[in-house]
Amino acid sequence: MKIEQLKVEHIGCYSGTSFQFSDLAVIYGENRSGKSTLIYALYYALFGKHLNTALSVPDLCQKGEKFGAVTLHFSRQEKSCQLWRSTLGTVALSILSEDGVSWNSLVQDPSESLKPFVPIPSDVASLTSFFREGELIYFLKDIPRYNKTLLQQILEMDDIFILQTRFKKAAAISKEKRKDLQAETASKIPTFLNPAVAQKEADDLEKEIGGIDAEIKMLSAASGGFADPRLRIILQRTCDEKKSEIASIEKARAELPLLEDLIRKKEEIEKSISDGNAVYPNPDDLQRQLGSFDQRIQGLKSDIQRFSDLEKQPACHVCGQALSPDHLSRLISERRTQCAELENNRNRVASELLAVQSALQDQKTSKIALGTIQRQIAEIQHWNGKAEKLKSQLDQATDELEKAKGTAGDSETETRGHRIQALQARQADLQKRFIGLKLEIQQAEQHLKDSEKLKEKIQAADRHVLLCEIAYQAMERAVTALNQSLMDKVRESLREWAGHFQYLDQFDIEMTPKELSPIIQARGYTYKLNQMSKSERIFLYLMLKLAIGDAMGHLGVFILDDPADGLDAKRQSVMAHLLQEVSRKRQVIVTTNDDRFADMFPQEVRLNL
Repeated sequence: MKIEQLKVEHIGCYSGTSFQFSDLAVIYGENRSGKSTLIYALYYALFGKHLNTALSVPDLCQKGEKFGAVTLHFSRQEKSCQLWRSTLGTVALSILSEDGVSWNSLVQDPSESLKPFVPIPSDVASLTSFFREGELIYFLKDIPRYNKTLLQQILEMDDIFILQTRFKKAAAISKEKRKDLQAETASKIPTFLNPAVAQKEADDLEKEIGGIDAEIKMLSAASGGFADPRLRIILQRTCDEKKSEIASIEKARAELPLLEDLIRKKEEIEKSISDGNAVYPNPDDLQRQLGSFDQRIQGLKSDIQRFSDLEKQPACHVCGQALSPDHLSRLISERRTQCAELENNRNRVASELLAVQSALQDQKTSKIALGTIQRQIAEIQHWNGKAEKLKSQLDQATDELEKAKGTAGDSETETRGHRIQALQARQADLQKRFIGLKLEIQQAEQHLKDSEKLKEKIQAADRHVLLCEIAYQAMERAVTALNQSLMDKVRESLREWAGHFQYLDQFDIEMTPKELSPIIQARGYTYKLNQMSKSERIFLYLMLKLAIGDAMGHLGVFILDDPADGLDAKRQSVMAHLLQEVSRKRQVIVTTNDDRFADMFPQEVRLNL
């Protein structure tokens, strides 16, 4: 890839500025003149991200603007390309046609269409094609974990580390699971019960219990219905219980009225309700009629009062004409007659309303009384039915008790009774032993099943441990082989670049993998890497980035943001010479705020901001 032109619109301090780039471009400007912004714009144009991971894409926009845009012209694979990208997320890629005038837009997915032209991922590009002061700080401090992180990211080993860790963790978990299963097996209390012997003993007990039961039945059936002495006790208790229940029912029934009286009252109330089922006027209608009469009577009384007041006046207060006393007297007489008639009608309706309300209340009271009587009748009938049933059961139990008592005096019967009691006691003991033995057999069988399951689980755990260990070892070998291959490429590239870095020729630089972590070592002197000067480390770091870029891939462009910061004039001269050498293999774009360092390059490659 070769970057030819970059147009920046509303990005940082640039409202609309274009930059032209050759194989070597030196951008000079004072602090806060937009040098780093230009580097950020280049990175954003290529990858749609901010080079500074602590910032986001909207942070690129010029203050007060809602969005910005960049247009990048570059060539790759003998094709001229134009890439336009907006901070709103819009991207467009166009290819210059063969006529050299028109542009053909690629309408497919931009992320797919860009792959042939920007072939490496953004994180690899940021570490192999961009030089920033921030990453250099970690290298200068010689903190191993930062070196490890940096180079692992370059080699794209993070996912491999995660996978390797998961394999290792899976092996540890499977071993722990197997250990737990083994401990669980050891904690199980072994059973010494022989299931076959125990089952034979249970069968013998069951056979003996059956024989005793048959003997008890035979003794009970001997001598024409022999009764067990305990049966008399049971029958006597049953008779006493039935008598007690019957007495309780008699007591509850005595608290209720006689059934004949309740039936007679029920018939009387039903007849009363039937006779009183006449059709009565609606009380609400009668109440409304009373209201109407009261309203009309009140109106007539108001008229009488008004006419009486007019008799005392010589003339009408409205028209002024004289009032006739005879006419007023006649009007008052008519109103009084009407009022008396209405009051008579009202009194008649009021009497009718009272009669209707009284009749309806009597009906309601009769229905309530009828319901109470019906419930009492049902309760008495329920107790009567239950008492009859209990009496029948009592008679049956009494007959059986008399029969049992009739056989109690026979001496042979007494002997049989004692024998039956002994057999029943023996039968109870045998049944208890039989049930306990069956339970032990079930527990033993379950213990055997659990043991077999645990053995199967342990065997499965052994297989899992073996598989996890094999997978982990295979992963170790694969990663070691991959790491060795990558390190071989890095070492070869280091040897090629060492000829250009004469400033470091007294050091023997070696990359050694340790737990997949490339470590940089300096040999040939007694001091270590952290004893090197700042300038020595800067040149060493540049050489490593170039070597790793050759091994892992780069954009074909080496972009450096103020690499000579802190170097003296001699070291700046070496840096300028080195970058011109690099520009023979890669396009170099470098920024600086040091006028002396910028003057060390040809004037035709210098761009002043």
